Amino acid sequence: MGAGYETLFVADMPPEKLRDVIRSAIQDIQERHPRFRIEHQTFDITMFQSGINWSSWGERITISAEHKSIRIVSECRLSSQVIDWGRNRNNVELIRPCLAQAINTALGEYK
Repeated sequence: MGAGYETLFVADMPPEKLRDVIRSAIQDIQERHPRFRIEHQTFDITMFQSGINWSSWGERITISAEHKSIRIVSECRLSSQVIDWGRNRNNVELIRPCLAQAINTALGEYK
């Protein structure tokens, strides 16, 4: 299994609102970080990929709505890559503010 990093946002809101938050955050992510390209998208999961560079063969970033939470996972696309040089953590840290802002906006509208 390749190197990876993940974080979890807990948000006390219904699942349909969590999906709206993710959709809003995706637009922000694509504007701020064009190197993240959508690879696959379903009702509850969005997968991005980043390109190959000097430190990795690229990463797969997954944002998923779970019960009252949103999970961000970044993993090396090449499963044999065991050192990621901090790329996965950096990916999550780049996405975190986009999701935090979308959650805060949604909580303001929800209450």
